[in-house]
Amino acid sequence: MINRPTKLEYMSMELYDNEWTDAFKKLYAGDGEEKSAITTLRNIVEKSYDFAKGKSEKYSNGLECAFLAIESSIESFLRSHTEFSVGGTDVETFIKKTLSLCWLMNIVDPPAILITESSGKFNTDLFKFYTKSGSKVDYVVWPAVFLHEGGPLICKGVAQGK
Repeated sequence: MINRPTKLEYMSMELYDNEWTDAFKKLYAGDGEEKSAITTLRNIVEKSYDFAKGKSEKYSNGLECAFLAIESSIESFLRSHTEFSVGGTDVETFIKKTLSLCWLMNIVDPPAILITESSGKFNTDLFKFYTKSGSKVDYVVWPAVFLHEGGPLICKGVAQGK
């Protein structure tokens, strides 16, 4: 069996490499709004994580129930966040897989932590460069993942340098 940090790292990078890329292609029409598409996808990740965190607290005493609740939670999230109903099935697939990953991050004790914001100096210990390098962060593309609050980094994020 794969240990938790390795599995979360693998799932996070697979989600970014595959579903994030597909959703990005649907949202980005090549008209110069790359940052807007990335912001939408990052907002999906942030809201998914917050949603999963809130829902998972209800199931802290029953892990089996927590796993069964993910499907209804996904549907609830999609209903309550209609602003993300753009981009068709690729974006919906991204949302579902993001929620599933965020759910897994939150149903364990202690929960994994996402870093979705960074300002100032580009920290190469936390983030890889997206398409531009630089000494400062312009915006975060994909979050860094920590095993828990104050714990070790298990997956570098991706950020645009400037």
